[in-house]
Amino acid sequence: MQFAALGILGWELTESSAFLGYIIFAQLAPLGFLSLLGGSLADTANRRALLLSTQAWQMIWTFVLAALLIGPAIGGVLASSMGFAEVFAINALTYTIVIAVIWRM
Repeated sequence: MQFAALGILGWELTESSAFLGYIIFAQLAPLGFLSLLGGSLADTANRRALLLSTQAWQMIWTFVLAALLIGPAIGGVLASSMGFAEVFAINALTYTIVIAVIWRM
């Protein structure tokens, strides 16, 4: 589902078949490079733990991608309803939260 959605999004943003090819290459290149490592790991590691970790990793990056796509839409709605200064103030607050989390690490 994500594979198709990224292709459609890339086409809608650029209408470039070359860019669509870059997206597909970027999605499939790690598969080619990491398949030997993945096969070796699947033979030696606990398969349940390996499956849980890979699925969790995929879920995390899917949420990151969703946030990156939803964020600008939310910003546009807020800017039209509240104004640009308020949107920048909210954005600044989100940075303070990130800095606080990093500071506590």
